[in-house]
Amino acid sequence: MLGVGSRTCNPFPRILEARTEAMFDTLRSLGLESVAHLWPYGRSAKKREDPKAVIEKSRGLALSRCAIHILPICVSIVIISISTINIYLGRTLRGSIASIAVNIALLQGAAKMQELLIVGSTTAVVMHVLRHELVSGDGVPFGLLGGGFQFSGLGYFWAPEFWGAVLHAPLTFRKKATLAGTLLVAGLIAVAAGPSCAILLVPREQTWNAGGGTFYLPGTNDTLWSTDFTSVMAPFDEFCFWPNASSYATCPSGGYADLWSTFGMAGLARNKPAELDWTAAQLSGSDTKIAMRSSLTDWTRLTNFAQIELATRGVGCQTSAVGIHGPTTVMLARLMNDWFDAVLQIPYSPSWPSKSEYKYWDTRVIKVASRVPVVRVACSDAQNLSSFNSNVQFPVLPAYTCPTGTQGVQVLEVNQASSSHVRTTWVRPMPLGPDNSASSAALLLEAPWDQQSRSRAVLGCSIDTRWAEADAKFDGNDAWSTTNDQCSNYWTHFCPSKGPSWSPITLSSQWLQLLTPFTVPVDPGEPNMTTLENILTNAGIAKGLGLDATRTDTELWNYVNVTSGLNITTTVERMLALLVADGLSRYGTSLVYGLDDSGVIEPNWPNRSGWNQTKTYAKNLINGRGQLLFPPTGDFVTQEAKVEITGYVFMATAFTDYLAIAILCLHLAIALAHTLILMVRGTSSGCWDTIAELFTLLVNSPPAPIALRNTCAGIRSLRTYAKITTIRAMAPESDNSIAHVVLCFDEDERATTFRMSELPGRLASPYQFESGSSEPAASFRSRNSEPSLRGVDDQVSILRSIRDDASVAFATKKLVIEVGRKYGDVGRRRSTGG
Repeated sequence: MLGVGSRTCNPFPRILEARTEAMFDTLRSLGLESVAHLWPYGRSAKKREDPKAVIEKSRGLALSRCAIHILPICVSIVIISISTINIYLGRTLRGSIASIAVNIALLQGAAKMQELLIVGSTTAVVMHVLRHELVSGDGVPFGLLGGGFQFSGLGYFWAPEFWGAVLHAPLTFRKKATLAGTLLVAGLIAVAAGPSCAILLVPREQTWNAGGGTFYLPGTNDTLWSTDFTSVMAPFDEFCFWPNASSYATCPSGGYADLWSTFGMAGLARNKPAELDWTAAQLSGSDTKIAMRSSLTDWTRLTNFAQIELATRGVGCQTSAVGIHGPTTVMLARLMNDWFDAVLQIPYSPSWPSKSEYKYWDTRVIKVASRVPVVRVACSDAQNLSSFNSNVQFPVLPAYTCPTGTQGVQVLEVNQASSSHVRTTWVRPMPLGPDNSASSAALLLEAPWDQQSRSRAVLGCSIDTRWAEADAKFDGNDAWSTTNDQCSNYWTHFCPSKGPSWSPITLSSQWLQLLTPFTVPVDPGEPNMTTLENILTNAGIAKGLGLDATRTDTELWNYVNVTSGLNITTTVERMLALLVADGLSRYGTSLVYGLDDSGVIEPNWPNRSGWNQTKTYAKNLINGRGQLLFPPTGDFVTQEAKVEITGYVFMATAFTDYLAIAILCLHLAIALAHTLILMVRGTSSGCWDTIAELFTLLVNSPPAPIALRNTCAGIRSLRTYAKITTIRAMAPESDNSIAHVVLCFDEDERATTFRMSELPGRLASPYQFESGSSEPAASFRSRNSEPSLRGVDDQVSILRSIRDDASVAFATKKLVIEVGRKYGDVGRRRSTGG
């Protein structure tokens, strides 16, 4: 007796039991109940099935049942945070494993694990809603009874179980919308959680803003982007007028050497197609980039190439080229060089991990909104011009459309003296066509004369130039531009819009002469030719002419165009487009290049107005905001540079990224709301969370011969799935047994005579005892007869031994009334099942 009394007074077993139950509930909510059985006390405690409470009022227990939400909530917050605050990782994924593919595979595996956690968390919410409706609500349609196990598969939502329950269940619209909406939202989260986590958790190669700032160009808009070279033009250095002007990068003719070698090696205009080499293929298509090695950079070595975008007639409706803006490119080159030096000095900091990774870029580019030259050229077919004729056909270039035919013009500048080499003459452009469209310049090209006929083949070429709004870009080696108005026809770069974004340029004769100056002949006996004439001659434009006595040079020129596919006229258009675009790309560079009057580079390479850095120059350049330079003296134009690098980035930019964030936020809201509701109410339940437990409940429940009539071999009617199911507490069948819970159908409940109570919080059943008792009751069909009941005191003792939170009445009408009168509200503990 003493030992028994001592054990009774010792609270340790009860505390240990309570802790064990809490541990079981926590592990059960996480799907790890099997782990609890590894604990010695857990193994001994779970050797038998004890009565279990259906609903328990304990905030600690409710919190433990919300443990399934903790990990997915925390991981989702981390995933959303790194996608919204943005993190630059570099050109590779950092880690002990060098393989990018392996690292991405590991991240995809982590995304899958998070998907499983989210599905488990969502399942807990769905099961709570279904349990609440089964126990304390109006019931759940039979077709939705297994929704907690099926919502993660899309097939469930077009299965007859779902649609039968939604369409025919005898519930209010609000109840049906609640149940169906819960399952649909849970299904959406379950299906989209995996892709959403993968989209946000696996970094992609993206463009990252890595710096920039404000800088200034000396001069005015009218000077830097003059639209009328006859009245306003940027100053030129003195050496641009020297005989060797083409060797200076700031002069309009600075690209002569590159054009001469490029077209000479390509052999584009030779008569025999077999003589063309692989370079011709690079220049024959659309969107070709021509690299001008000496442009802008012979001295600085900061810009090695200026790339000119070229589109060729034949693929498109006209030949066009997009150049760069020299002054802007020179400044960008200096800024990019200084940015890279500053980035190399950034130490690693946990506060700014991205900046320390800037040095590990895949590609880098600095760009600024500017205006760049765009050129289009159209040449007529070859025409025979005699020594006494000066009428030449020139193509008509409408302002906003492709060339439309030709028109004859009396060329006053034509040279009627015979020549043995290709000769070019700049012609004053004339308004042509019905709209009097004026081109920027015009060129007359003459093939070598035929001395017998005293005539030659000539071409009339019209040239249209514009300043177009574009992004000027520099990547440390190459400079190029991309116009803002992209053409619907991909095969041309010239598609001006009606507005200030495209400004026509009128080229002056002085600038054209600087573009194509005369060169010093290597051999004193050679003719004195311009740079353009040398380029055309080196390309073999005139080869093959005069070799066929049966055809004139004009016929030979045009004949080659048709038969061999080698269009000499188109080649001339390409050469002119590149020549003019390259010359305009150098316009104004003398304002910023650090040269003295002798053409020698200054030691520190500042711009001529001074490279006056601010005190926070390097910091501002990396942060991408603030003033980089002090404004120069005199007039200046403000520009805003932006440095962009590419690499692996955690950054939400696309619509799919924000959609993925919305899915995770939706789950976060639902999980937090579920946790808050359970903590406020303090009541929770952990019943029927598995298929085995639900199956056990069904097996231990009475059959439903009315609701499920003729369904043993299958269900074909949608209305069967609409039958309402509820969970009730069933009275003990003998004096030595205890109450348990069962699943019942409303239709079968109406026809029963076996009476029992409802669980706590449930509305009173419409099928009450006939007396005026306030005790709610429900009934089942009796297997034999009503159980024999002893005296009132014995029945009250039985009721108190059943751990039930509600007022339970396991008695006939008379006994219930007697119990209520003698003892009042009894047995309010925990309702149990099983």
